[in-house]
Amino acid sequence: MSHITQSNRAMAGFLKRSIGSLSCQRIEDPRRKASTRWRIRTLLTTLIVGISASCRSLKQVERLTETGTSSAMRRLLGLRRRIPDTTLRDFLCKLAPESLRPLLHHVTRDAYRRKALTPERLPFGVVALDGKVTAVGRVTDKSSLGQAVKRDDGKPQTHLRTVNACLVSAAARPVIDVTFVRGCTNEMGHFQTAFDALMSVYGRTKLFQVITYDAGVTSKANAQHVVDVGKDYVFALKLTQPELYTELAIPLAERDDEDAKTVDRKDNRTTEVRRLYFESLPDGMPEWEHLRTVLRVERTLEDEDGVEDVLESRFFLSSLPAHRLTPQQWLRLVRAHWGVENNVHHTLDVQFEEDDHLFVPTHVGASLCLMVLRRVVLSLLALFRSVSLKSHDKRKMPWRELLDWAYRTLISATSSQVDRLRRRRKVALATS
Repeated sequence: MSHITQSNRAMAGFLKRSIGSLSCQRIEDPRRKASTRWRIRTLLTTLIVGISASCRSLKQVERLTETGTSSAMRRLLGLRRRIPDTTLRDFLCKLAPESLRPLLHHVTRDAYRRKALTPERLPFGVVALDGKVTAVGRVTDKSSLGQAVKRDDGKPQTHLRTVNACLVSAAARPVIDVTFVRGCTNEMGHFQTAFDALMSVYGRTKLFQVITYDAGVTSKANAQHVVDVGKDYVFALKLTQPELYTELAIPLAERDDEDAKTVDRKDNRTTEVRRLYFESLPDGMPEWEHLRTVLRVERTLEDEDGVEDVLESRFFLSSLPAHRLTPQQWLRLVRAHWGVENNVHHTLDVQFEEDDHLFVPTHVGASLCLMVLRRVVLSLLALFRSVSLKSHDKRKMPWRELLDWAYRTLISATSSQVDRLRRRRKVALATS
């Protein structure tokens, strides 16, 4: 079997199993039954395939269903005929973004049951929550999920804000949930909503134990909310919390005997060093009775002559007792938080070009629906790369190559290459 045949077969099998396993038929159809021509499963499959093929508009998705996809792949995915871009747009405008979250949960359930989300070098799962803002122009629908603002030039603009939950302890770092920040609040006020949504889906599982977030949500109330349901937090600490910063961060900043460090080679002349310092608080402190560990991570650049340049020091608060992790694990846990920024937000911005290709930029609901679908595709491809691919080199495949591979398979796979692909059984999320 040639390399091209093997390559097309592997990607075609992934697309068939992953897209086919999504329970699209369980999503409530907002359209009137009498006027329904296209099944909701067909429309959602089309949009997911279009995103996987790096389509930049609904018009490109339409072309993909007409002449852009090979006949073998159209049969394999159930895309029998051209689907107009206007049909897709009208469907997205009627669909509720919240109704698509179960697709992400389904991807996570399937991966969890297959043991594809096992923590890497940590004794438990860690979820990093972080907000992402996407700016669009004037919108046509009235939605509480859009925040009206003005650009520097005075023109109206709408911000669409999501809080993404990334399982940073797993090799794939998939998005396991997304919630939408209402225009009347901010990330601080939305944190408990996002956390409760996460717990309502995964609270009875052992998927994760620790929640991490940047300093934007650090407060006693939010910390207590996490601890009350038996989970632990790691929150960043900045000068926005002056009393805590003065009492905890400044003394820790004076220490020079690190507890752990990592050394990463940047290039032939420069090395990046991270040093961890932590203090244990077995009895907590007034107003923060659940606080058990304070951490500081110092990042420096060191040249070939040994000269160091301190770039930054970051401080963190955690309800997790210091003895639960080794110093190296603490450093890994803190660094893992940035997986949500590097692996999710950066990928959405650069590879999926989410900010520039919203498909329906004048409609809040439709734009948010497409954001959820992009996160579904990102998680599916991330799991395929880190778990399904056997070669260690392929597991390091850049995102651009991965998306190009999906596109090449969609346009060129033949019947002989996709014959008799195996099906994977549907699974449920274990609760014990």
